[in-house]
Amino acid sequence: MKTITALVCAGLAWSSLDAFAANADVDTEPVVTTDELDAPGGDERFVVDACQGNVAEIQLADLALKKSSDARVRDLAEHIKKDHTAAQEELQVIATGLNIEVPSEPSAAQKRTYERLSGLEGSEFDEAYLHEMEKEHSATIRTYERVAGKTETPAVRAYAEKTLEALKAHHAKTEAAQPGE
Repeated sequence: MKTITALVCAGLAWSSLDAFAANADVDTEPVVTTDELDAPGGDERFVVDACQGNVAEIQLADLALKKSSDARVRDLAEHIKKDHTAAQEELQVIATGLNIEVPSEPSAAQKRTYERLSGLEGSEFDEAYLHEMEKEHSATIRTYERVAGKTETPAVRAYAEKTLEALKAHHAKTEAAQPGE
């Protein structure tokens, strides 16, 4: 009886793991919601999330530069790395001025994405990387548009407006790099 119970529990755990893995890249909604932005500390939440996003994009770009042999993917990764490095430097100055402590690592979900992509090779990697960049930049653009329109902190608004243009350029470049485009 103990063996049957253990097998049933193992099966349920494996099924749950499969369901989780199938939905591992579902984090498409911006982390900072409109309600959170309106709440006290909304700017701080945005700055923290934006720093994590910049770090994640830089790390994923480095991964793409190591793994991809597709010139379009490598060009996109170089562009993303350059822009997100500059954005991160600017945001860290803003965070210091606003006395906001920012993390130096991506979020747990962003780390899972990195791990998932690092296990891929060749065209499978390229497709997954481009899909991730399209998905993340779409969600990030929505967040930055909300922040630019709602924040009352001039430095945060200026950062969001300026960075929004680079994010839109990344999104367009990602679409252009898709196979068959």
